[in-house]
Amino acid sequence: MTLRTRLTLWYASLIVLVIISLGASVFLLMTWSLVRYIDGRLMETADWVGSSSPFVELTLKWREDYGISLSEPDSFTESVSGIQIWFREGEDYRLARTSDNIAWHTAPLDPKSIGHTDHHVFNTITINGSLWRTHTSPIIDSGGQVVGSIQVAQSLATINTASKNLLLALIGCSVFAITGAVFISHWSAKRMIRPIEDLTHAASRIAGTSDLSTRLTWNGPHDELGRLISVFNRMMERLQHLFTVQQGFIHDVSHELRTPLTGAIGHLDLMRRYGADTESLEAMHSDMTRMSRLVNDLIMLARADYGGVNVAPALLDSDVLVMDAMQALKPVAEGKGVRLKLEHLEPLRVFADPHHVRHLLLHIIGNAIKFTPEGGSVTIAVQRVDQMARIEVIDTGIGIAQEHLERIFDRFYQVDTSRAQDGTAGFGLGLSLARWIAEAHGGSVDVRSQVGVGTTFSIHLPIARPEHEALIPHTRVTQRRAPVRISTSHTGGEQDG
Repeated sequence: MTLRTRLTLWYASLIVLVIISLGASVFLLMTWSLVRYIDGRLMETADWVGSSSPFVELTLKWREDYGISLSEPDSFTESVSGIQIWFREGEDYRLARTSDNIAWHTAPLDPKSIGHTDHHVFNTITINGSLWRTHTSPIIDSGGQVVGSIQVAQSLATINTASKNLLLALIGCSVFAITGAVFISHWSAKRMIRPIEDLTHAASRIAGTSDLSTRLTWNGPHDELGRLISVFNRMMERLQHLFTVQQGFIHDVSHELRTPLTGAIGHLDLMRRYGADTESLEAMHSDMTRMSRLVNDLIMLARADYGGVNVAPALLDSDVLVMDAMQALKPVAEGKGVRLKLEHLEPLRVFADPHHVRHLLLHIIGNAIKFTPEGGSVTIAVQRVDQMARIEVIDTGIGIAQEHLERIFDRFYQVDTSRAQDGTAGFGLGLSLARWIAEAHGGSVDVRSQVGVGTTFSIHLPIARPEHEALIPHTRVTQRRAPVRISTSHTGGEQDG
């Protein structure tokens, strides 16, 4: 059974239930109102009989000359079908008077209620196959004894006829309403299911043609279906972006791996023909090193994507981290003639993984050295910003155009491989890894640049808090030092402090 059919049945069943309940309520309320109206008229008639008949003191013996009268009983024929007055004679009751329109009925209208002490006793009886509504009230002497009963009755034939006509009308209207409800339910279900069917067709087109550019339009309100369409479109944008990145990833990886592999195979062919030589071995070693670095970066990114990289934070001194990274990159800077400067070094304790943070600093600082021409400088500053330690790497390199700034953290994205001032080109993975490492620690990496002036990378890492120190009680706390300004030139060995 389809969802549309189920919705139609649910809606139709609900509407049918409401219609039947409403019709039954109207029928019962109408019948009850008519019966209450008749009961009221019967009570008025009984009160009139009791007040207009001069009942005299009665004895235990029946007498014909009791003063009992029914003034113009036929005047009640429009609303009341019959009146009976019964007096007690010993243990029995005898009929004293009856209205002309019910003179043919000499038995009590309601035998069970004669002699009842309640002032108003209503009942529904059957006389000659017809339903009648009766009212019985007692006749009480001056001593407070019940000596008789007044019974008033009216046929329910008119009410029964009206009830049958009302019931037929309700049934007819209900059938018409139920039929309309089924059609309306089917139409409503079809209209509500239409966006879901559009989603199904769109998903089918995507599965059949891999067309990730499919988007759905929605002109209705921002309700559940509107939000569903919006989520679907955002999901498709994300999938299209990921698919595009995947295609570019496969292309770039194949290209990056093909270059060193082709070189290594070429050198192997030369060595097989002419024997090994130092130049070929060094070239092969360089190609293998480059390929190994690419594979390691890819493995780390892949593990980071599915949460397979463990981050083991510890209490670290930011100044020690920066000095260690600068010391490791000192030969690279000296080989290019780039000055490494350290200024405004504020000793801050951070809570981070030492291996990953060192990897992050080496990527950012090494990247700055790579794109800084000879004679330029790379300046590193460490200072506190709110609850973060900000490590700024400022170079005087060629800069990055604004249209590339948002994409430099994408994997394999390279603005121009010829921009590297050392003649080497990376894989476009370093900045992606750097941003992931910072975000994995609750920090961030930002960049601002101006073409021809230079680029500034800002690394934000969380400062250690007391609860972090409690987690690693054995870690030695570095003594606080005052901020210093240091200018270091690795080319000239000059230091100002």
